[in-house]
Amino acid sequence: MAMEEPLYENDYAAFCVAYTRAIVAWNNAEEAAREILTSLSAGGVGSTIAIYQLGNASLVDAIRTVCQFIKSIENDLAHERADHVEHFAEGLDRLRSYRNFYVHQTRGVGKDADHGDYRAILFGLDVKGGYSYIKHELTMADLAAFTRHCFALEQYGQAIARVVTRNALARYAQPEAKPLASLQKPTWPDRLKRSRESLLKPLRPSEPSGG
Repeated sequence: MAMEEPLYENDYAAFCVAYTRAIVAWNNAEEAAREILTSLSAGGVGSTIAIYQLGNASLVDAIRTVCQFIKSIENDLAHERADHVEHFAEGLDRLRSYRNFYVHQTRGVGKDADHGDYRAILFGLDVKGGYSYIKHELTMADLAAFTRHCFALEQYGQAIARVVTRNALARYAQPEAKPLASLQKPTWPDRLKRSRESLLKPLRPSEPSGG
């Protein structure tokens, strides 16, 4: 794909704003995950400090582990709570992959001479399970979809946290928490798929030497 150098025109600025909004949306969704985990762990100072030291992968693992504990409690409310928290964790995990890919693999933004829109170019090496070259074009539509899913994840997570800590959050004048049964589960995007080109060439067997 031929790319022109950005001239800092309105379309370029709009793309950069959309990129920034997408990252902010993820940050807010990640904060909702920490609120859920803090509320499920009773919100003590020690546990809160530990939770805020977790990276996003560890945060997903911790939420799923707590879910397994909740499932061990023999009552319908606990199982309903675990069901929603598990669904939240699945969304967090899927969007985490998109966020990490978009943030760590973006190498530049330019105007696509073929389509006339600005896009980010993502590329790099993938050494997990192979040795591959990854290249991807990130469009405004991709950013809009990611932002929309992050916003849904944030709202869903905050609603779950309010239910779990209704009494604890009362002093902050939070709105009355709706029962979990009233929450609708958002639909998450498919798991991220990266196009890969293997850089490992098969070795030709050496021919036996004559003589």
